[in-house]
Amino acid sequence: MSHSDKAALPPFDIVLYPEPALRLVTDGAGADRMSDAALNLNNYLLANPGRGLLHLASTWPTEPLRASVSYWRDLGRLHLTRSLAEADTTLSEQDLQRLLRSAPPLPGGEHLSTATLSELWRAMDQATTAWEAESDQPLQESLARIHPAWDTIGRICFNLAENRPDAAQPFAFLATYTTRLSLGAKPKHAPLGRVLQELVAKSQTTTMTKIGAALESAAAVSQFVASMTTSRRLYSPQALNAAEAYQLLSEISNIEACGVMVRVPAWWESQSRPSVKVAIELGSTPPKSANGAGAILDFRMRLALQGQALSDDEWRQLRDNADGLVLLRGQWVEADGKKLDKVLSHWSQIEALVGGQGMSFVQAMRILSRVPAATVMPGAGTSTLDPESERQWTEVTAGDWLRDQLGAIRLATESSKDDPAPRGDDFRASLRPYQKAGVHWLLTLHRLGLGACLADDMGLGKTVQMLALMVALKRERTADAPHKPHLLVAPATLLPNWQAEAAKFAPDLKVFLAHGSAYPSQRLRQMPSDEIGAADLVVVTYGGLLQFGWHKQIDWDIVVLDEAQAIKNPAAQQTVAVKDLRAVQRIALTGTPVENRPLDLWSIFDFVVPDLLGKAKDFQKLFAASVDDATNQETLAANYQRVRALIRPYFLRRLKTDRSLLPDLPDKTEIETRCALVPQQAALYAKIVDDLKKDLKDLPKDSVQRRGAVLSALMRLKQICNHPAMITGDGNYHPRMSGKFLRLGDIAQDIAQRHEKMLVFTQFRMLTDVLAGFLGTIFGRPGFVLHGDTSIDKRRRMVDEFQRLDGPPFFILSLKAGGTGLTLTAASHVVHFDRWWNPAVEDQATDRAYRIGQRRNILVHKFACSGTIEARIATLLSDKRSVSRHVLPDGSGGELNLTTLSDDELMQLVALDLTQVADKNDLMTTSDEVRDHG
Repeated sequence: MSHSDKAALPPFDIVLYPEPALRLVTDGAGADRMSDAALNLNNYLLANPGRGLLHLASTWPTEPLRASVSYWRDLGRLHLTRSLAEADTTLSEQDLQRLLRSAPPLPGGEHLSTATLSELWRAMDQATTAWEAESDQPLQESLARIHPAWDTIGRICFNLAENRPDAAQPFAFLATYTTRLSLGAKPKHAPLGRVLQELVAKSQTTTMTKIGAALESAAAVSQFVASMTTSRRLYSPQALNAAEAYQLLSEISNIEACGVMVRVPAWWESQSRPSVKVAIELGSTPPKSANGAGAILDFRMRLALQGQALSDDEWRQLRDNADGLVLLRGQWVEADGKKLDKVLSHWSQIEALVGGQGMSFVQAMRILSRVPAATVMPGAGTSTLDPESERQWTEVTAGDWLRDQLGAIRLATESSKDDPAPRGDDFRASLRPYQKAGVHWLLTLHRLGLGACLADDMGLGKTVQMLALMVALKRERTADAPHKPHLLVAPATLLPNWQAEAAKFAPDLKVFLAHGSAYPSQRLRQMPSDEIGAADLVVVTYGGLLQFGWHKQIDWDIVVLDEAQAIKNPAAQQTVAVKDLRAVQRIALTGTPVENRPLDLWSIFDFVVPDLLGKAKDFQKLFAASVDDATNQETLAANYQRVRALIRPYFLRRLKTDRSLLPDLPDKTEIETRCALVPQQAALYAKIVDDLKKDLKDLPKDSVQRRGAVLSALMRLKQICNHPAMITGDGNYHPRMSGKFLRLGDIAQDIAQRHEKMLVFTQFRMLTDVLAGFLGTIFGRPGFVLHGDTSIDKRRRMVDEFQRLDGPPFFILSLKAGGTGLTLTAASHVVHFDRWWNPAVEDQATDRAYRIGQRRNILVHKFACSGTIEARIATLLSDKRSVSRHVLPDGSGGELNLTTLSDDELMQLVALDLTQVADKNDLMTTSDEVRDHG
């Protein structure tokens, strides 16, 4: 019996036959006209009438049915109810006579007798036993899965209600036991005391034992139950004072864990349960100082009930209360006078600390996100209030001004009707709706003086959104406004892209490229004041920040970091240099905001909005425990939620797999392509594994030497999987000596026949020319090769030529040099010849083809040699993204750290499976596992 049976039944009847047997018949129709639900019921009835009646009763306990069918449903429901509530299901002669007298006119009713009913009852006894055995779980759990009403039968229930006329004992309590379901499938309650008396009279010891066990368990975890059972007040109606009622209310979760139901007034179950809290309001009025992260916001504190301030008399009433519940303003309110006193003292310390000056914008945002106040305001460290009590008894809200600002930021990402940078002579792009929203958001944050992290997926146009922002700001600038240029910091490989995009889309933006390729290096070592004064945008590399010191002497309007993951290491020199820059607004552009560790996220946001995430060491402690450790899941989840809340106003990420953003972007299909090692590869692979095993025995576990040996062995294993010549150094790169080369040849032949283009990525520069030569023989014409030594001008020329319809058919790229900053949408196939053990890096490389402008379906071929470390790593890559998946709305990245594995784990990972090595007659096998991305 399953949820799938819970479909509407057509009009039908059940016919009784003398065996006894039962059969379902529908009005004017045969079995060929029955619905699936009716057919299923009929099959149960024909196979076993007892099982059929239980199926009818359990699946449709409340639906209106014909009187004749309802009779059979009630018979099955009676059996199930007794099975749950009384343990003893025996029918007395009196019961049988009552059932016989209550029968309505039935098809086949002439066969109904006490003997027939008795036989059907025994059939249900047997069917119930068989059902429990088949489902391997208690009957009640099986029934509750079919219909929730069954979960209440045979259960003790504590009922609490208000009794306001009695001021001393304003609550009424009654313990009941649910004995059956009513005709409307409502549980019927009987006083527990009376039920026990009846059970004693009937000598039904099994049910009494069941009730006693539930009460004993509840008494062990609840002072209320223990007291009520000891005094025997539990077994009769009782009037309770407020303290007794509060004790029951506060122990509900413990009691219900023992299988006892608790029904209480609706105001207690409501999510907005009335309670008195210390209400903190931040930013009620516009700041008197500057906007942005440096703004000083007013701080207000008061005691409040559901947002309404309490009078002195009401506060005294609460302080004197020791019952936990107080009748205040006509409603019962949860209150703990001692705890509130402590919370009030805690926040009074904060109030004294900020004095009349107020609290900084960043501090206010952290407190709004429920970061403990003692962490935000170290000067309040004398408070002994624990963070959980602070959260429970404090309500922190944004005041009118702050609420308006946060609302404006949120609305900016949702609105795309107005074009913030309409197309014109100074801006020659038509923004998509999501891009308009992105520019609106950036403009809103700029006007507030706040930073931003634009983390749109690769290919969604972060560059054009930034150019639109700069054009919009230039249009707004008044003639008498002081000139403040923007500064863009980017990797050297992306400088040509920015130059080309600016010239194409924003020709009026005056761009000064502070780079040796465009300006004498000797001149750049001194501040080129004239050029900067005339520029709208100054472009520099991360290395240039370290080489030239004049950047930090200028007050910039916007400082933009492209590929902002470059500052993920807080201690790196370029990170320190970037954070020394002065600007109205700081913007980080990145498609992978968290690649390996939460600290990477901290470093990026410490640039975007300094101090927002607190100190690095404190932030790191939030995620010190493994995300796979189940005991820390609740704490970690709360920490991730707090971080998401903190960064949400300044973080925007859209994915190109979202069809509502880009309905014309084609799908991407990834193919895990397995290749077999040829014998020579296998022999070299096995030797390196053996050598590693010997080295591990001789080297201390945590030594630098062990780490070096492991990394060296892993690199050589990867090279062997590519081609043995990478290890032997003999220069003989014959394709038949490598399973990967053979597989690549097969794929390339198919692509050549289709007149399509391909990209091939490898992390080994020494392999790029070899691969180009090999593919040139297949395509019958040469392709392009790009690596770290390729000049910027040559990169641009190759990209332009490859994008032409008659351009070269393939492009070989080293992963580090070609994995970012290029648009190669002429290719419809991407091959990862060897795997970089960081999925974020691979995804960025794939995005050279899978981006705006692509009109083809993209096939991504990811090579791995079967039976080797490559195949095993391929299955692990997707399991190492938990950090970014928890912290941000999407997930990206996480490099595998294999040097920390134990010796046994490492040897299992690198071991060679000889059964998957190709022989001379079968040099390669592939196993393609296709996963669609749409």
